[in-house]
Amino acid sequence: MSGYLLDLTRLEPYECAAQLITLIALPVDTANEGRRDELHTSLCHIALREMHADIEAQRTPQPMKPVYAFCDLDKALRQMARLARLLRWRSAAGHMAIPFAQEVQLGHPPPLPTHIERLSLSQMAVEVMEMALHSDIQNVYNRVWRVSKPVLHLCVALRVTSVDFYKLYGRGLSCVDLMLDADLLRHVVGFAEDMAEVLPRNPRLNLDPERLIRVRLKT
Repeated sequence: MSGYLLDLTRLEPYECAAQLITLIALPVDTANEGRRDELHTSLCHIALREMHADIEAQRTPQPMKPVYAFCDLDKALRQMARLARLLRWRSAAGHMAIPFAQEVQLGHPPPLPTHIERLSLSQMAVEVMEMALHSDIQNVYNRVWRVSKPVLHLCVALRVTSVDFYKLYGRGLSCVDLMLDADLLRHVVGFAEDMAEVLPRNPRLNLDPERLIRVRLKT
């Protein structure tokens, strides 16, 4: 089991949230480390631009790492476009897993939409095809489900939080929302910790708890 510490005693909330978003988008893999560093830098650059959007904030000295300030904006925006696709896939994986978590919590399968015949991965894969922008169920398995399994607990936490956020504010949850709201960050991490205990208890998922990437927040 691998783990990550998001240390709010050393880093700014936007940096910790950017670490979390990067981890969800690009589950840890040696080949991904360079991409993850670039994505994290771009996220922090975008967060700082949002934080200092008004003139007064731009004139107030702020501590920040130079690498964030000197990040190329066009490159950061291209990264955000790719990130949107990856997070859509992780959200779809989270949506697939939610009823399996509910099955563990309830002790029986949860109520399902009438168009879903039974609770199964294949049925849930069909359910998220439009969300994942895939018309081939095999692509859902390969690009959405399998890649997401190490961070499936984080995907569920992000999906549930996004749905609740939409109900509350009438708009989608953005990366900037998460980076600029430490309480929201704490909520997602706490929810994910719960899901890391719940999801492996459903044998339908064949989820090895030792292969989940656990995230802990230090405050």
